[in-house]
Amino acid sequence: MLSQTKEVFGVLGAVFTLACSALPFHAALADTKPEHTIRFAYYGGTNLQTDYEHATAFAFKSVVETKSGGKIEVKLYPGGVLGTAEEVVESMIENRIQMGLPTEGVLTRWMPKLSSFAIPYLYDDINVAREMFQGEFGEKYRKMILDEVGVRILDVGEVGGLLAFTTNKRPIPDPKDIAGLKIRTLAHDGYIAFLKELGASPTPMPFAEVYTSMQTGVIDGHFNPISAVVSFKIYEVQDYLTLTEHLYGPMYIAVSEKFFQELDSNEQRVLYEAAKQARSVNYGITTLTEASGLSFLAEKGMTIVPLTVDQKAAYRGKTEQALKEVYSKKFGSEWVEEILAAADAAKRRVYE
Repeated sequence: MLSQTKEVFGVLGAVFTLACSALPFHAALADTKPEHTIRFAYYGGTNLQTDYEHATAFAFKSVVETKSGGKIEVKLYPGGVLGTAEEVVESMIENRIQMGLPTEGVLTRWMPKLSSFAIPYLYDDINVAREMFQGEFGEKYRKMILDEVGVRILDVGEVGGLLAFTTNKRPIPDPKDIAGLKIRTLAHDGYIAFLKELGASPTPMPFAEVYTSMQTGVIDGHFNPISAVVSFKIYEVQDYLTLTEHLYGPMYIAVSEKFFQELDSNEQRVLYEAAKQARSVNYGITTLTEASGLSFLAEKGMTIVPLTVDQKAAYRGKTEQALKEVYSKKFGSEWVEEILAAADAAKRRVYE
């Protein structure tokens, strides 16, 4: 715990340093003409303290422009101004947009087997989840995305900690409580199957439509990490937060492969170095938001519903085996076993 706290405060210092150094740095490079321009698009807002997408992108921009000596310019496009997350990926594939922060759920449109990572309770905790996407399996996983989607994953951050449900009609401490509720999801086979096993009504829609749909009653709830509930002000339109902690949401620091191949080896290395530092900033922001988020959301009027060990076991028992069977049938048992083994190996690396 102490080492994690030190890491978080170190990352906060990095964010502060980046923010303070940005203006003098750009002034110093005002006469430098960039040789490459990266258009970096994402949905989040522009608060460096709470908007994890913006903090990630800002850190990346600062490191790239510094280490490239101004040869690579990074222009940030927050707030979904260049399109939905799916449209951004489409544009990245064609190099109309050079970078984005797609999630696993978004990329399943091009690579359906990614949905297999939605096996409920695959990760014991956030540390195991993070470790899963690094190391040997992480390298293989990124190569698969490059080959099948056509975008390069420079590093893997996250949308926050383990996922929780927000709802309006009632809290859902027992799996039977969610039956009949209209729950927003992506068009993600795993998420849809998970909700169906619980008896909910899966309602796929882009995240940009979620807030209004909650306001108008089109949907009764959704699931996301605490940090996303804070960042996107879901507390304004939802009453209950049930801490199921059933899934993890990786967020990919992704670049157009066509653009990446236009760079020389030194420039490519700069992008990898910047992505690694951006991932550290991302982890710091999401960790701090998760740590302070529950009290913040309670102050905003949400009812926080923690689950007991037995209640989590009930959710797991209702969904885990069924989802393993769904994925084994669809993508092959060897692939599912590889995922389970990788999660087990990540746990050993973290705790042994």
